Amino acid sequence: MTKQARTIALSNNKGGVTKTTTTVNLSRGLAKLGKRVLVLDTDAQSNATWALTQKILKGQKNTIYESFIHKRPLHELIRPTDEPNLFIVRSSLWMNYAEVQLFNESMRERRLRNALKPYLSKFDYILIDTPPNLGVVTVNALMACTDVLIPITLNGFSLLGISILLNTIKDLRASAAENEIDAPMPIFGVVVSQSRDNNDATQHMENIRTYFGDLVLEPSIPLNVDVERANNRGSLYELYPRSSGALRYTKLVESILAREEESNRDRDSYLAKTKALLDAIPTEVDEEED
Repeated sequence: MTKQARTIALSNNKGGVTKTTTTVNLSRGLAKLGKRVLVLDTDAQSNATWALTQKILKGQKNTIYESFIHKRPLHELIRPTDEPNLFIVRSSLWMNYAEVQLFNESMRERRLRNALKPYLSKFDYILIDTPPNLGVVTVNALMACTDVLIPITLNGFSLLGISILLNTIKDLRASAAENEIDAPMPIFGVVVSQSRDNNDATQHMENIRTYFGDLVLEPSIPLNVDVERANNRGSLYELYPRSSGALRYTKLVESILAREEESNRDRDSYLAKTKALLDAIPTEVDEEED
């Protein structure tokens, strides 16, 4: 059987949690190791498109929008970046309108899943950068992926809204099973960014570990100005190779490869961790008092 790409949706319904930064640096790190990587930028903000191409597209043409709305084949939209082994399907502001256009379409949640099928054997990894919401586009990413990676920033609001994301995944899994669709959406891991060395950060990390257990990937990514600079200038690994951010992302890529091997070796245990996490989500939310 031909090897299929590991398709990872990076998702968190909150904004500002380093989804794009994580997508970009993991894709570059994997490509540096000789892995063939495709980034799908599905976020209308187009930050991954900017980080990997230094361009922002204002129109619809040759963007992921055309795949969602006009069902244009992805091979017509895939573009190489300046880095070996790394490719992208770019986004544009029109993806905001895609949410509206898809609302009443039948099987709208499977557009991306169907679009990706012919290309799964052509890449080792497909990373999907999703919008900071749980709309139709994010649901498409979750339905299309083989795994979900949750980026979280280390602060007092780290876990705010996480139960909504997990309940969405739980509902989608149930719906897929009812329709005999193979879409288990296992939680591959949690990437913690903007870590700091102080008492508050230590407590926040303990809270995250209590919630997610060993799904938390090591190492965490420190709050590092070079990481932000690289987003606007080019590759973190090339521009600031000795920075704490570059060194930690390099180790994080190694952790991801190790977890992939582990999940392939014991698929049942891997899937059981997600089931246990989703089963532990409260089914009812208490109303807030005035």
